[in-house]
Amino acid sequence: MKTFIWLSTMGFLSLSAFCADQVAVNKENSAAGQETEAQMLENAENYSLEDCSFNGIYFVLGLGSSFYKNGVSLDKKAESCATSRFLGVMALGGGRVFGEALYLGAEALCDFSKTKEKILNINGADASVKIAQLIPSLGVRLGYYNQHMDTMFYTKVMASRVNADFKYVDHNRTHTKISPAIVLGMESAFSKKFSARLECEYRFSSNNIFSVQHNGSKLQGGAKIARGINVRALVAYRLGAAK
Repeated sequence: MKTFIWLSTMGFLSLSAFCADQVAVNKENSAAGQETEAQMLENAENYSLEDCSFNGIYFVLGLGSSFYKNGVSLDKKAESCATSRFLGVMALGGGRVFGEALYLGAEALCDFSKTKEKILNINGADASVKIAQLIPSLGVRLGYYNQHMDTMFYTKVMASRVNADFKYVDHNRTHTKISPAIVLGMESAFSKKFSARLECEYRFSSNNIFSVQHNGSKLQGGAKIARGINVRALVAYRLGAAK
């Protein structure tokens, strides 16, 4: 009987000690977990607001290709031609991530390339069109920043200044128009200073109206300039960013 009581008492004391140890371990693990979670949240907040790879001023260089359609209409008769060309691209811009995902910025961009004259035939006479070598653009950039991928998906709304030389009979002048454009793109950072972009732009067009003398008559004409798609591959360098 005494032996049974002694064994029971020792068992109870051992069980109590084990339970007390488990409670202490659980409390310690819980505190450590809370500290780790708080630290992760703090790091995430500091990263997205202060160390984001897309904050600040940047300079961009790259290559691209354009697929434009130009057209000339005269006396209700119209002709158009497709123009494809390789592009060099330069841009300067800046922006910042607000909150943890919203990016807002502005950008000035310039496409440049060697262009060729295209010949159209209207009413038995040759008409030619040649797009200027430089096309500057200004716009705003709105994006969604994915912190875990260090990647941004964005859209740009741009306004491009396009010059084109048109010749038809006695009409020989440069037409200038402001073309709206919309861009969809993706940018991924591979360091604090460098990132790579892929983007596709659609540039809209509208008529530039002019009149010419043809066979003793004054005819009304119109010109559509650089309506089409640009595709670009770019590398961005952030000024003043940490390595």
